[in-house]
Amino acid sequence: MATKKNTGEKTFIKRGGGSLRLKDGRTIKPNERFYARLELIPMSFRDSIEEVQPRARASKSASEEESQAEADAQKEEYTVEARQNAPGFYDVKDSSGKLLNEKALRKEDADALKEDLEKK
Repeated sequence: MATKKNTGEKTFIKRGGGSLRLKDGRTIKPNERFYARLELIPMSFRDSIEEVQPRARASKSASEEESQAEADAQKEEYTVEARQNAPGFYDVKDSSGKLLNEKALRKEDADALKEDLEKK
């Protein structure tokens, strides 16, 4: 695929209703992204298009991302808490308080889930 920068084409998005027919014969539907040179877009439709700015890419290397993921995983702690309205049943929660089990668990099952999560 050829790069669009060499041909002078930019990325646009068609806003509003109705279709747009470019001077080269292409039909652009509403909310569609397309590449085109500005001179191919009729003057009457230039108010209904918007140029899309390229996104800046993150400059983190793969090793930095891996070390960050490992650090996040090491910080995670899990707790087993008794349910208030159901004696004998327990929930497993992470350090932010998020509930990790769907149904209420017995003590043995909750401890097993906690151990499995800590191994990961």
